[in-house]
Amino acid sequence: GINAEYGSPAASERTHVVEFEAYPPADEDWSGVRALLDSLFQGISVDVGYFSQTLIDNYKVGTVIKGADIEEGEDDPVFAVASLLPLSLFKDKPKFDQLVSSLLAKCDNDVIANVEKMLHSKDSAFLINAKFSNLPLQITAQLYKALKMELITERKENPEYNVKNLIIFGKSYIAPEERRNKKTKLAAPNVKFQSQIWRVCQR
Repeated sequence: GINAEYGSPAASERTHVVEFEAYPPADEDWSGVRALLDSLFQGISVDVGYFSQTLIDNYKVGTVIKGADIEEGEDDPVFAVASLLPLSLFKDKPKFDQLVSSLLAKCDNDVIANVEKMLHSKDSAFLINAKFSNLPLQITAQLYKALKMELITERKENPEYNVKNLIIFGKSYIAPEERRNKKTKLAAPNVKFQSQIWRVCQR
């Protein structure tokens, strides 16, 4: 299990120590995964239901975080999800092309050709990282650790996972220029694909 404080960072509100458990994505998690991806993909034209099902079908290289002390019959929300999805997994070409077009429309002109090449390469994969905003950051570290071990195992049996490029979807904290050394604020999903981002994602 993972012990972590879960709650609002506001001093006037309480936090609670909660134990979480990591599981492979399953069909019962579809609604929870979709809710997280709905938030992650704001501003992007994508069939979130299709994307969610593709992620769940790819359960060997993916993890969801849920509460450890849920009673039988209670709702079992998905607090976080991480997955690595080779682009070859997306078999519905019209739905995939819709996503590609939306992403390219948000690219800076100086990187659009390189990003388009990545989005049509068998050597590329989407790396998904989504969680409740008030979940502690150590959850993300645990997700990535699990994902790395799953990927190492799956690569031995499935060459589809020998990818060289990662296109990362995740929220980040950005300090505004005029407040760089002060309090940070929550940014919208970063889908600009600036040069430094896609280069870092290449192996």
